[in-house]
Amino acid sequence: MITAAEPVVSRKPSFRSLACVPLDSLRMEGRGPVDVTRELVSAWRDADIGALDGLLCDDVSVSGLLADGRPISGKAAVLAMVEDFFASPQRLELVNIEELGPISALLQMRIVGEPPGEDDRDSWWLWGLDAGRLQESHAFTSREAALSWFADQGPSALS
Repeated sequence: MITAAEPVVSRKPSFRSLACVPLDSLRMEGRGPVDVTRELVSAWRDADIGALDGLLCDDVSVSGLLADGRPISGKAAVLAMVEDFFASPQRLELVNIEELGPISALLQMRIVGEPPGEDDRDSWWLWGLDAGRLQESHAFTSREAALSWFADQGPSALS
């Protein structure tokens, strides 16, 4: 579960050119990446699978720490991963959100072990959004690795 602590939010310059962003992806019902991220995190924290279902693209793709390093594709598989995480003694804390562009965000998440403080670890998640829903997520062990990957992908990153 994600704690209710209010994360720090910062807006960083985009690594991508707006000319490369599909217009439909910019239409997120007046919500930016930070707003959508907060909605997703809130649904996760509240174990609201119904809300999460509405905030994920059908072809969502997740890779990284919670996926045990293997890519998970499709809404059903991602929701199953989330349910498995809920059954574990671990929980997530949202530490920070950075808006990287009109449809992307970098989250600093803390995975808190049981007992708290014993096996805690931070990770950085890059989220790509499409029309206000999560399209893809990639998790990294450092902020630098996440931003390096994002910069290397160029205009095609998270779109």
